[in-house]
Amino acid sequence: SCDLLILSGGPMSADASSRAKHQFLEEDFQLLQQLNAHDEKQPFVLGICLGAQLMTWAFGGTVAEGEKMLAGWNEIEILSTHPAFDGLVRPLQCEIHYNHIERLPKDADIVATSLCDNVEAFAIGTQFLGVGYHPEVTAEDMSFISKTYGIRFENLCSTTKGAKEAFEASQRFFENIRSLI
Repeated sequence: SCDLLILSGGPMSADASSRAKHQFLEEDFQLLQQLNAHDEKQPFVLGICLGAQLMTWAFGGTVAEGEKMLAGWNEIEILSTHPAFDGLVRPLQCEIHYNHIERLPKDADIVATSLCDNVEAFAIGTQFLGVGYHPEVTAEDMSFISKTYGIRFENLCSTTKGAKEAFEASQRFFENIRSLI
């Protein structure tokens, strides 16, 4: 038992063929379905990037592969109230992904969007939150990823290179998550 479960990112997809290749993805997929089926108190589940894609597939939504990788700072627009986003107004966040949530699961509510992705964050009830971006990534992480994996981080939709603003927004986001458990 736990109070919080975080399913984070990875270089693979969350579709059926990827889950067949990567057993841990299938295990996480099945765990999500089990957690959603129980009425008793369950942990709060945060899906980040790949984790949000897994959540989307597990609950009946779809994810589409993009033509090119999005990588850089992006301004997120909060569309509806969710405690994880309290005190955040158009935060800058890091994007590193090809895939995009195409159709939300039936009971999901969109929480945030951006010019790059229609769905940046969604919630399913009070137990599940998926974010398509990477709130855990700092400017130092971006530099390491760029050097190690050769990913070019460019400004995406935002003209601001706001590492400090993104870091502060991420800190607030995770403080808000901690208050939910």
